[in-house]
Amino acid sequence: MAKYKIIDNFLDQENFLNIKQAIVTSGNFPWYITENVSGTTGDSDYYFTHHIYKDHSINSSYYNIIKPIVDKLNVFALRRIKANFYPSTKEIIKHAYHIDHPTPNTGSIYYINTNNGKTILDDGTEVESIENRLLIFEANVKHRSTTCTDDPIGRFNINFNYFPTKENKQYKGFAQ
Repeated sequence: MAKYKIIDNFLDQENFLNIKQAIVTSGNFPWYITENVSGTTGDSDYYFTHHIYKDHSINSSYYNIIKPIVDKLNVFALRRIKANFYPSTKEIIKHAYHIDHPTPNTGSIYYINTNNGKTILDDGTEVESIENRLLIFEANVKHRSTTCTDDPIGRFNINFNYFPTKENKQYKGFAQ
């Protein structure tokens, strides 16, 4: 059974609006199509991604815009940061269950816009996409995403995989 924590209004309004403007409303954010949302065979859905941090280094000029999230998470070591854009669909599509990485690590999903899409954890918990919400969970435990139907463009979030500091008592009990 997954352990998780939800924090609403995670960032102050200024930092939240900077992120939303840069990633969703500016029209300048570079998105890249990715097939197989969950990375499993048979999942023919697609979405758009942008790797902000991967392979042990910053991979995007947008890192500084989302750095307030990294700072507030009190990260010891990053594994990956990836922005996700799931285009709106006529009916909700539930993607296959997956894990982000097999070794224990902490995952966080930062929701940029409010919509009827969800993150579904292995115990059946459905976390609603509400702007400026953060979900913290064990990323080596199965979970899945969905599309949305009520936002004309789609669902936007940022996925973080990391190891928190040992002193980080706020998230004590999560995989470290």
